[in-house]
Amino acid sequence: MRPKKYQDVVFFKKIKKRKNQDCSWNEKFEFLHIFKELYGHTNVPQRYQIYPCLGAWVGKQRGFFSKSKLSRGRAELLLFLNFEWAPGKGFSFEAAWNKRYEELKYFKTIYGHTNVPCKYRNNKELGFWVKNQRQFYRKKLLDHGRVFLLNLLGFEWIRREAPVKMSWVERYKEFEDYILRFGNGMVPQRSGPLGKWVQKQRDQFRNNTIKKERKELLDALNFVWEPKKIFFMKVREKNQLNQNYNNENFFYFSTEKPIIPYFPALR
Repeated sequence: MRPKKYQDVVFFKKIKKRKNQDCSWNEKFEFLHIFKELYGHTNVPQRYQIYPCLGAWVGKQRGFFSKSKLSRGRAELLLFLNFEWAPGKGFSFEAAWNKRYEELKYFKTIYGHTNVPCKYRNNKELGFWVKNQRQFYRKKLLDHGRVFLLNLLGFEWIRREAPVKMSWVERYKEFEDYILRFGNGMVPQRSGPLGKWVQKQRDQFRNNTIKKERKELLDALNFVWEPKKIFFMKVREKNQLNQNYNNENFFYFSTEKPIIPYFPALR
């Protein structure tokens, strides 16, 4: 049996080794987090040039998970990044880029520009992706074909701090496109510049400061000047219909007289 002093030394060496392993794991997890923000996914290639050992590390995590050897805490951290345990053979980086490109195209059809904020609630990954395209372009790392596709969307390679001001007519055309796409003109105020423009028209109408020709153009699109009043009117109409229905049923069951057979008096 080995002396106690020797056993203590071995024990502390194991603890130190375990701490070093944890530090190494956390470090690679941070690099994976950065990779996710750059590319929008966690499928690191095996020959990733910027950080070569990251691809092998990702493969090990999938292997540990498949053999149930990955700790619960680490698995939860990876799930936080939407880690794919089995990405499949059909995955390709070209397809991932094209997917983000289509999402950007859809964003432009709604908002009229490609300046997706990094904190875009509906799709945070798209905001990071747009930011990274600008960085890759500035460092001359973006493929010419992708630059061409982004230019087709009017992509702004240098983000302007101040929003682009559009004329009233341009906003009106954007409003027309919104109606054609969604079937109504109820643009949410928090949806962007178009929503604020719609609210501004209502404020000018309420203050009687809107120009006559502009009001006529908006009336031609069935512009809703007082959405709250229409909403409450529809609610009252619905309540009135329900009340009439209940009253009809009440009178039907309560006022109907029973049929009494008539027998003439015998004389």
